[in-house]
Amino acid sequence: MAKPKQIRESHNPIGQKINLVMREKGISGDYAALAEKFECSTMAVYGWIDTGRIKKERLPQLADWSGHPLEWWMDNSDTPPPSESDNNGLLKNLQDWRLKASTKSQEVIDQLTLLAKKNMLRDEDWQLIEQITLRFTRK
Repeated sequence: MAKPKQIRESHNPIGQKINLVMREKGISGDYAALAEKFECSTMAVYGWIDTGRIKKERLPQLADWSGHPLEWWMDNSDTPPPSESDNNGLLKNLQDWRLKASTKSQEVIDQLTLLAKKNMLRDEDWQLIEQITLRFTRK
């Protein structure tokens, strides 16, 4: 059995978020794999974790890789991204609405459900879904 990778502790928000996303992606502590993905050295990734400093040219790639918008990366608060359990209620509402929906609406709901299950929806996508949920659940 392979030895588990050592997670590099970080006290800055960017480093903590990188570790969080790596955990979500199932590559915790595999900084060499992240370096390969970004075509840089493992030492550069260690620098990101330790200092939170990343070249601005890499920021769009970071957002694409993580599935989180740049706003989330630049927000220094301790607020984590919405968890799956937070979004499960919205996903359940979509599935409930599907039973009453038109054919076109069912197709859209199916696409959203598939993207959600693949963890491909970003924070702003969930916010839009939540707004739609509120609109249709008001009495």
